[in-house]
Amino acid sequence: GARHVVAGGHDADGADALGKLQGTGPQPHVILLDMMMPRMDGWTFVAQQVKNPALAVIPVVVLSAAPCELLAGVRAVAILQKPLNFDDLLMVVRTHC
Repeated sequence: GARHVVAGGHDADGADALGKLQGTGPQPHVILLDMMMPRMDGWTFVAQQVKNPALAVIPVVVLSAAPCELLAGVRAVAILQKPLNFDDLLMVVRTHC
């Protein structure tokens, strides 16, 4: 079956998501990551994610309104610009799930 982790709510940030991923629950097949979040942004999240071997193997799909040149060095299997094209998002998620 599908596995998922949700750092829910309108104030979810990288720190919340990282805390849930480091918990004992099942790991997701893919992480959908907004780069511009409060407390811990997406760049910091990815830097922390790759330090943990169990989390480093989970593919990251970046969803961002940030300019493309700011996203060039981000470790991700896909970078989707906002506003999102949901067909593109579904195609990327299906590839990794």
